Amino acid sequence: MTFRTGLELTDTQAKAAFEVFVNFIGGQELLRQLMRLTRKFRRGSPTRELFADRYAIQIGIVRLAKRFKYFATADLNDPLQLRALSFIAGVNAATKSMLPDERDRFKAVITAEFAPDRDIRSVEHEIRCFIHLAQRGCEVIFADLRGERYDFLVRIGSEEFEVECKTLSEHTGLGFTPEGIARIVEEIFSLETFIHKFGFDNDLMLEIDYDHLSSQSIEAIVKNVISTRSDSPHIRIRTVIDTELSEKLDMIEHGASLNADDNSVITFRRTSFGRIIVKLVVLKKPIVVKRALETLKQAADQLSGARPGVCWLHFLGISDREFTELINHMDREPNSGLNALASGAIHSNDDFEKRSHVSVVRFSASTNTLTRRPTLGADRLLVRTVSLDGPMYDARNPKAKFELNAAF
Repeated sequence: MTFRTGLELTDTQAKAAFEVFVNFIGGQELLRQLMRLTRKFRRGSPTRELFADRYAIQIGIVRLAKRFKYFATADLNDPLQLRALSFIAGVNAATKSMLPDERDRFKAVITAEFAPDRDIRSVEHEIRCFIHLAQRGCEVIFADLRGERYDFLVRIGSEEFEVECKTLSEHTGLGFTPEGIARIVEEIFSLETFIHKFGFDNDLMLEIDYDHLSSQSIEAIVKNVISTRSDSPHIRIRTVIDTELSEKLDMIEHGASLNADDNSVITFRRTSFGRIIVKLVVLKKPIVVKRALETLKQAADQLSGARPGVCWLHFLGISDREFTELINHMDREPNSGLNALASGAIHSNDDFEKRSHVSVVRFSASTNTLTRRPTLGADRLLVRTVSLDGPMYDARNPKAKFELNAAF
């Protein structure tokens, strides 16, 4: 199945939608939050890539603002601009049917999520779910803005059901957060002069056991390792860099980071004497499945239990190809993968009855693939529109106490 993750927009609709959104949020407030993000990531910051696409919406909005300022149209071939426009158009559409106090609460939620220390992708997922459901002919009520614990009350035909939206980030269960890594590597990079002072005049890699460090202790430990040129229990010096890794770094721009395959993160900075490379090794085993189960159980428990429920879990940072491979794997082994995840969350022995109101667990993933299709415009002429679509998969509960037959 396809997750319609964005409203279809033409060039002429894009600027009008942008202006409506800015008026809703408030131009000064939006500018303030975007300036905070700019300060967080100075130009060439080596830690920016650690945050993956967390700030895709903000970056897309900045690009749109620059183009509209100089009377250019939106670049609908740019996934970030299109993603921002889809979010903007979705917010605009959602507010049309809201009461004034609901609009105020909705505005407060979105404004707060624009802050650099927040992840707006969870709200983006809710907006995408709203768009998808609305395009399927559903009436969607933002129930959480009316005091409910779940996100949407959905009506289609004679059926009515509840939806709770959740996201699982690409860092879930890996034993680190982007903010934690950023604090450590920025502190190490600030020692550039100190490192050069002790005779390191070529590439230097510090391999660090992340689990055993804190931002308070890292500077003193690194200084001791550098000045004595000897390893500590949890920091190892490498002056000879693996050829394959070195070649990879040569192809990456200044200030970039790359994820290694061994549950570690590599970040580097080019200096006048060579590269300072920081490899943070996470010793804890990933607990993604456990966190996914907890998230789905939480979603199920936020539903009222009075009508059919849908838990919609969106995977952040997983490609549509990887998601499709998960689905294909289940075709070969039906009781594995996403099916097993849904079953584990709903059919646990100790709380089966408690979550039997969940009729469907829906999984989805994002994509940067642009989908182009002809659509009838307001003047009844055929226009070309662009949208971002993504894959999704439904795991239906065969023992649900409510029937849910609607196609949504």
